[in-house]
Amino acid sequence: MIHKLLKGKPAGLIFDLDGTLIDSLELNWKAMDSALREQGVVIERQEFIDLTGRSIEEITDIIVTRHGRPDADRKAIIARKRELANSHADDVVEHKIVADVARLCHGKIPLAVGTGADGHRARLMLKATGLLDLFDHIVSADDVDNHKPHPDTFLRCAELMGVDPALCQVFEDGEPGLEAARRAGMMYIDVRPFL
Repeated sequence: MIHKLLKGKPAGLIFDLDGTLIDSLELNWKAMDSALREQGVVIERQEFIDLTGRSIEEITDIIVTRHGRPDADRKAIIARKRELANSHADDVVEHKIVADVARLCHGKIPLAVGTGADGHRARLMLKATGLLDLFDHIVSADDVDNHKPHPDTFLRCAELMGVDPALCQVFEDGEPGLEAARRAGMMYIDVRPFL
């Protein structure tokens, strides 16, 4: 099954974090829901799910705009969401089939994580799941100006790995990330059918 996730012979692998390497949807939803409610914004779970794959800043901007709450304190929402999610990092589990690809290829070709999460959170979640030491590089929302669906995150991963983008394969679970991989000229796979 693991080999079904690999395309040809990539020279470098790039993994999205949330929803791809780790199963953090419920944790992120509960943290975001609580943070929004503290600012008087109530959304449905599906609305949050539909926005996953974007940075927390973009998700927050979309939600407060959609719900007619431009006065909501975006920084407070983001800080509170991060605080709540980080405090429950031990609740996160790996997506075994995707994590097993990283384990299989660790030490054979360069591996990177390309995520819309902030760097502290990315490292915290990877450490909590025991995956941190598999990766040569982590490119987070802190490291690029333009987040997914822009290709910057994945192109930075390729640069750090020293691998031609065309020889990289991206593992993703969200439309913004898949579009970013296409724009970067990389091979990619939507992992959702395998989870």
